[in-house]
Amino acid sequence: MSAPPSKRKSRCPWIAELAQFDNPLPVDLEASRAITSRFKFLSDVSSKNFSLKNPAQNPAGVGIVGSVIGRQVWVVSDEPQKTGTFDPSVNPNPADIPLRSGLMAYNLVKKRALLEQSRQLAEKDGSSGGSPRVLPERVSASFSKATEYLALTQCDDGHWAGDYGGPHFLLPGLVITCHLIQHDVGDVWKEAMRRYLINHQQKDGGWGIHIEGRSGVFCSCLSYVALRLLGVPPSSPVCVRARGFIRRGGGPARCPQWGKVWMALAGVFDWRGVPPVPVELWALPTWFPFHPAHMWCHARLVYLPMSYLSAQRVRGPETPLIASIRRELFSPSEEMMGDERRMEGVLQRVNWTSVRFSRSSSKDVFRPIGLASLALYVCAHVYELLGNGPFGIFGWLKKRGIGFALEYMREEDEGTNFLCIGPVNKLLNMCCHWHASGCNPNDPHVLKHIPRLYDYMWVSEDGAKMQGQVGSQVWDASFAVQALLQSPKSLTPLAEDSLSGAVSFLVQSRFEGPPSVGRRFSETPFAGGWPFTVRAAHWQVSDCTAEAFAAMLALRARGARKVDSGSSQTLSLPELRESASLLVSMQNRNGGWAAYQKKRAGAWYELLNPSEVFGDIMLDYPHVECSGSVTHSLVAYLNAEPEGPRHAPVVDAVLRGVHFILSHQKPDGSWHGSWGVCFTYAAFLACRALVASCLSGPVSHTVSRGGKAKGKVGVMRQRIIKAVMGCADFLLRKQRSDGGWQEAFKSCATLQWEETPQPCPSPEGSVRNGLSEKPVSEISWTIAEGGDGDGLGQSLEDGPERLGCTDCVQTAWAVLALLEVLSLYQEESAGMGARGGSGKAWEEIELVQRGARRGIEFLVSAQKGDGDWRQNGCAGVFNNTVGISYANYRNIFPTWALAKFLDLGLQ
Repeated sequence: MSAPPSKRKSRCPWIAELAQFDNPLPVDLEASRAITSRFKFLSDVSSKNFSLKNPAQNPAGVGIVGSVIGRQVWVVSDEPQKTGTFDPSVNPNPADIPLRSGLMAYNLVKKRALLEQSRQLAEKDGSSGGSPRVLPERVSASFSKATEYLALTQCDDGHWAGDYGGPHFLLPGLVITCHLIQHDVGDVWKEAMRRYLINHQQKDGGWGIHIEGRSGVFCSCLSYVALRLLGVPPSSPVCVRARGFIRRGGGPARCPQWGKVWMALAGVFDWRGVPPVPVELWALPTWFPFHPAHMWCHARLVYLPMSYLSAQRVRGPETPLIASIRRELFSPSEEMMGDERRMEGVLQRVNWTSVRFSRSSSKDVFRPIGLASLALYVCAHVYELLGNGPFGIFGWLKKRGIGFALEYMREEDEGTNFLCIGPVNKLLNMCCHWHASGCNPNDPHVLKHIPRLYDYMWVSEDGAKMQGQVGSQVWDASFAVQALLQSPKSLTPLAEDSLSGAVSFLVQSRFEGPPSVGRRFSETPFAGGWPFTVRAAHWQVSDCTAEAFAAMLALRARGARKVDSGSSQTLSLPELRESASLLVSMQNRNGGWAAYQKKRAGAWYELLNPSEVFGDIMLDYPHVECSGSVTHSLVAYLNAEPEGPRHAPVVDAVLRGVHFILSHQKPDGSWHGSWGVCFTYAAFLACRALVASCLSGPVSHTVSRGGKAKGKVGVMRQRIIKAVMGCADFLLRKQRSDGGWQEAFKSCATLQWEETPQPCPSPEGSVRNGLSEKPVSEISWTIAEGGDGDGLGQSLEDGPERLGCTDCVQTAWAVLALLEVLSLYQEESAGMGARGGSGKAWEEIELVQRGARRGIEFLVSAQKGDGDWRQNGCAGVFNNTVGISYANYRNIFPTWALAKFLDLGLQ
C-alpha cells in the first residue's frame, strides 16, 4: 500500500521553518474596533432580502441563484454593533465576538420564554442552587451551561455560523478580482479589508500562508498588491516593511506558482515568468496519464481556470497604479524605486524564462518541485514556443482546450449556484468569464457571481477576510446534534428547541435526486449525500455525509419522530438506505474513504504537484478521519436496520474500513490527521469508529462468539482492543500537568507531535471563570434588560486564549478518544470480572479513566461564566500547511466530551 508523499518521513529542510510564529507588530486596537462595529450579521432569508435590495451586493438586480438555507453574510449597518478587541500579540485567532454578541442579543429576545421555562425547571430540580461539589454534578452543570450557550448563538434556520478564516492568500485574490471586473465593494468594506491585512502583518514585514504561519514571499507579495489596490500609499510604514521583507526573500520572482498567477492577472507580473499550466490537457482523452480528470476535485477546478488564464495571458488594464506597484515590487532598493527611468531598465532586463523555472523562496516551500515536474515544465515551455510561434502548429489543440475549459467552468458555476467548490476557483472563474465576454463588467454570467461573493466574506475582531469556504454549516450542525443527543439527562426546553432547529436544517440540507447540472469527471452518486457547507453548493463529501447521517441515526435511536413543530420528519428507512449506499459506493479498494471521490491514480501523480506550498493536492487520498466517520455511521445504520437489504455490503464496507484504520496506525499508537490539528483529532475519530464496530458492529461479541466468521472476527477484535489501548497510551503520554492537551499546528507539517512548551500564562488581566453560581439564563436576562452584563458582557469582551496554552478543542478530542476506549473496556470488564481478569488490564483501565477525568476537570474549570470556552489556535488544516479557525469547535466538542462523560456514568 503506497502512502501519499507527505505521510512518509519527509526530509525537506524547510518544513521546520513552516508553521512557526513571529510575534506581529502592535496594532491599532481602537481602529479595529471602530471598523468592525460597522457590520451586522444576517443569515438565511434575511440575508437574501438584504442582498436583493442592496445594489452593491446585487448589481443589475440579478438576484441570488439557488437556496439560501444556511447562508450567512455580513452587511454594513447604520447602527454601531458590539465587537471585541483583537490583539495578535496574544493570539492571531479572533474570538468571533461580533457574530456571537449579535446572535446572543437577538436570541435573548426571541427565545425569552424558553429561557424562562428552562430556569424554572432548573430551580425545581435544584440544579441551579449552590455550587456543585461532586465531579458528575459539576460536569452536569457545565453541560447545561454549554448547551444553553449553543442555543443562544444559533441562527434562525438551525445552523451555527462561525469564522472559517485562516488562509492569507484568499483576500488578495478577492481584491484583485474586484479590481479586474470593476466591482466596488464600498469604502467600509475596503477599510475593514485594509485593517485585516495590517493587523496580521508580522514583525519582519511579511505575511504567512495562514494567520499562525511564518512569513513567506507568497502571501507577502499578494498582501502587498492588495493593500496598494485598496488605497494604502507606498510610503506607509506597512508597505515599507512589506517591501523590505519581499526583497530579503528574493523578490516576486521567488514567489510560488499561485502567487505568480495572481500577480500576472493583476498586471504587475509578466506571464512569461509564470510556470506553464497547459490548457491543452483538457482536450486530450481521459485515459491520458496526465489528464486533469485524475486530480483531486479542488485542485482540478483551480487549475482549470488557471489554464485558461495562462493560455490567454489575461491581465488587467495598465494604469499608473499598476505600473507603480510593479516598480515597487521589483525595485532592488528603496532609493531606486522612485526613479521610473532606472526601474524601467531593471524590468526590461528581467530574464522571464529564468524566473519561470526559478526555485521558490525557502520560506514558502513545503514540497520542492521535483525533476519530473521540472522536465514537464521544460516540455510545456518548448510546446508553448512551438504553438505560439509563427507556424502555430498546435493552435487547434489550444483552441479546443480553451473552449472546453470555459464550458466546464460554466457548468461548475451553474451547478453550484455560483458558489463553486471553493473561493479560489470562484474568483478565477469570474476572471475567465469577464475576459471571455470581452472584458465586460456587466456580463450577465459575471453579475450572477457577485451576490455570492459575499457568502465568502467574514467580519471578526481582526477585520474583513475571505473564508476558505462559505462556512462549515452542515459539518458543525452534524457534530452539535450528536453532542446534544449524547447526554443521558433530559435537555432543557431551550436545548431541545436548539436540537430541533439543527435537525430541521440537516434534513433540508440533504441532497435528493441528481444534480441540476451534469458533474464532469465525478462518478460518485449524488442523492443521499450532504455537503460540508450548504445545499446550494451541490458538492457531497464523504465524512460530512457520514456525520449528518450519524446525527439522523442518533435521533432515530432516541425515538424522535418530529424534528420541529411543523411537518418535517426524520429520514425514512429508504432515505437512510440511500445514504448508506452512497457511502459504500465511495469506498476505495484499500478500504478507506477520501473526501469527494475515489483515488484515481498512484502516488507517483503527487510528484507532479506544481504548487510547492501545499502537500497532497494532486489526488483525493483516503484519510483516517474520513474513514473513521463513515465506518462509525455505517455501524449506526446496521443498528437501525439490522436485517435490511443493504446489510451484506455495509458489513463488508465496515470490516474493510476497520482494516484501513488499523493499517494506518503509527507504531507509537497515534494516527495522523489531515483535516484537523492533528493527532488528537484523528485519535477521536479513529477510536470512535473502532469502538463502535466492537460494541455493536460486525466485530462485536455477538458476532465473534459464533458463526463462520468467529475466528477472523475474534482476531480483528483483539487487534482493535490493542490499537485503541495503544492510542490511549499515546494520549496519556502527551497530557499536560493541568489535565489538558495542546498540539501545535506545526504537527501537521512535521508529521510528528509538536506543542508549545509550558508554562503558558493566560492573557494579562484575564481570569478563567470556573463554574458560575448563576445559570446562563440569569446572566442573559441581565443583558436583555439593559444591565451591565456582569457575566455575559464581560466574557464576550474577553479575547482568545494566548496561543499555545492548553487547548479546549484538542483536550475535548483527546478526552472523547479516551472515553471511547473506556466504553469498550466497560464491556470487556464484565467478561474479565467473570474470568477473573488480569491485574495489568484493570490497571490500564484505571489509568485511562484517570486521564479522562483530569481532562474533564480541565474543561469544566476552563469554561467561562456564560458557558463558552476561549478560542485558541487553528483547529483545522488542509494540505499540511494551511490552518483554519473553526470557531464553533470550541463549543461543540467540549460539550460533547461532557455529555459522553455523563453518559458513561463515570465518577
